[in-house]
Amino acid sequence: MRWCGRDGLVIALCAWALAGCTGEQIPEGFVVLVESSPQSLDPRFVTDDIGTKLSKLVFAGLVTYDTVDSTPELVLAESIEVVSATEFRVRLKPGLTFHDGSPLTADDVRVTFESTPHEMKHIDHIEVLDALTLTFTLEAPFAPFLMSLELGIVSRGEVGDVDKNRPDAKTRVATLGAGAYALQERRGDQLVVLKRFDDYVLGPAHEPRLVFKVVRDDNARLIALLGGSADLALNNVTPLMLPVVEDDNGLTVESEESIKFTYLMFNTRVRPLDDVRVRRAFALAIDRDEIIDYKFRGLATKATGMLAPSHWAYEPDVRRYATDPAAARALLDAAGYPDPDGDGPKTRFDLTFRVSASKFRKAIAELIAAQLSEVGVGIRVETMEFGMFFSQVHAGNFELASLQWPSPIEPDLLYVAFHSSMVPYENPQGDGRNRGAFSNARLDAVLEQGRREPDRNLRKPFYAEAQKLLADELPYVPLWHEQNIAVLRKGVTGFQILPNARLRSLEKVSRE
Repeated sequence: MRWCGRDGLVIALCAWALAGCTGEQIPEGFVVLVESSPQSLDPRFVTDDIGTKLSKLVFAGLVTYDTVDSTPELVLAESIEVVSATEFRVRLKPGLTFHDGSPLTADDVRVTFESTPHEMKHIDHIEVLDALTLTFTLEAPFAPFLMSLELGIVSRGEVGDVDKNRPDAKTRVATLGAGAYALQERRGDQLVVLKRFDDYVLGPAHEPRLVFKVVRDDNARLIALLGGSADLALNNVTPLMLPVVEDDNGLTVESEESIKFTYLMFNTRVRPLDDVRVRRAFALAIDRDEIIDYKFRGLATKATGMLAPSHWAYEPDVRRYATDPAAARALLDAAGYPDPDGDGPKTRFDLTFRVSASKFRKAIAELIAAQLSEVGVGIRVETMEFGMFFSQVHAGNFELASLQWPSPIEPDLLYVAFHSSMVPYENPQGDGRNRGAFSNARLDAVLEQGRREPDRNLRKPFYAEAQKLLADELPYVPLWHEQNIAVLRKGVTGFQILPNARLRSLEKVSRE
């Protein structure tokens, strides 16, 4: 147990923030503050951001894209040979083991993919050639396949085999991986403890134990950092609180440009949001410059769509929406929603805007609501604990919602987010992310072409057209790309902020 410094009040507040009123002790280790609990660590079924980040520390993949420039790096794979547009041969590094010492073989890779329904959608069959070699044969060319090889490998001995005649069959939940850290303990939705795996293929991590403590309250996280009870908080100390952190002699702040994308999402099956004129009016009414300056202290850049300007498929020539309340009012009038009393208190219509319970996200939502009220739209902001909020949005139970795409590296993510077959509550496997139920036949066609073309230069025009269509039809209002902000205890070395804000560099972090 590491106690907070300073005076007794800070000690008490820190103890409350990190351990709650139950008095539970926090295991010794490198403490990372997170704002929500992972829904799962099993890489085959994880869907939430924090679950993905922790899962990648426990379960190693054949490759990783968690690099400074988002280019792939081999992890479990010794080589990947592209035999043809539909055939890929993978050779594993010799001597691989899982956390319990059992060997990791090509058969474990096969079982991992065969028990992951959304990965098998494009794979015709997997052939194990020997203990270290296997071949993936696709049903048809599928450009994003190489990124699929990032999937964390689970142990066949733990989860069992899968009935090949039932590709949607669920196997047992996996806890045994081959990543830099093994799962040591999980205390409900409050704490996850990982211990170092000394036989990790890329070499043992520096810190023997990582402790991920869930602290949902923004102020409580700040108190924990100021009191010395945590070593790292990444992207969960609000920019408005940074002056307090910067004045503290025990903390340092680092920031880097990111690729993560924050957006306002419409449920396009709900009136009046099914009308593109209304969606465009929202984009014109929202003053993103004001929000970036006031709420982010300038630590964000306006987005034109999901892909950041640094992305190879980014298309700059798209419709843009400068703040123009008068034009927004005219569009709402034209859509058949006149303001019933001009500048009076009555609204054109009223909607509910769902966000997570983070005070910072709520404050941003309330500012957006105030801006929309200036054009006669009534917005009620509704907050939920993140897990409940995420499940409600994923089920389509919302009118307006704000979320982030944390790692839009592969442009096929546009297919997952916007193709009409990817509505999660209608998709048989539930793996789609088109939560707003957007549908556009031309967009479907170009996204289908983009995923079938393996040549990057030939893919790019399809994604350029897709970005133009999305900017016109506006299932999302693109908001901004927030900078990644890390608050670190002084004496912490080796932590590197990655563009996708994942936590791979915890493998190299140390404390003096």
